[in-house]
Amino acid sequence: MNITEWRPINKGTLLGFATVEMPSGMVIHDVGINRNGDGTWASPPGKPQLDRDKQLIFKNGKLQYAKVVGFTSKDRRDRWSDAIIAELTALGHI
Repeated sequence: MNITEWRPINKGTLLGFATVEMPSGMVIHDVGINRNGDGTWASPPGKPQLDRDKQLIFKNGKLQYAKVVGFTSKDRRDRWSDAIIAELTALGHI
């Protein structure tokens, strides 16, 4: 996979957002890159959750997000995340 864009943020655990081109040709925008302690991971993009009145949903003061892209197993998600982190590291972004 290729990282075609990197937007550093550095807010809390969020390091920034990447645009990732998959081998299939699919492009995933706004992949969140996070770090907490010794762990760094990539998160697929999400969309803000809305209630019946179309108001944003917050839990413990944090905006809640719904999944947009998912994986068939934790192992596949971890391999996807690890590959993105390896590419960002090789490029010197993180």
